[in-house]
Amino acid sequence: NFKGRGNGAISQPYTNLLVPPNMPNYGLGALVGSACDTIRAQPKNWFLYPNPAQESIKLKVPNSSNKSTIEIGVYNMLGQLVTKNNYPINFEHEATINTSSFATGLYILKAEYGSEHYINKFVKR
Repeated sequence: NFKGRGNGAISQPYTNLLVPPNMPNYGLGALVGSACDTIRAQPKNWFLYPNPAQESIKLKVPNSSNKSTIEIGVYNMLGQLVTKNNYPINFEHEATINTSSFATGLYILKAEYGSEHYINKFVKR
């Protein structure tokens, strides 16, 4: 005399299944102001953009360290240090480097974040 839970008593409005209403409605969208609004996708790779740069360039860092700053050095093509600073990392895991005072040309960016190192080239227009 076994009876399953889905005895046909209640019909789901969005699936037309004859089961109790225990399925979540995934079409509700985000709840504005909830704690889940602050959750962002965690980057897995380094990413430098925009390239070519004009006023500034952003470095997206992987979330493998809990540090709030990143040490970044920028070198010209002669290997001369142009700038080296600790830059704050925002909630989107990005550090912004002001390039407005750089001369037009090709540069090398070297970053140290925890035990990880990153080197890439970028162009300043």
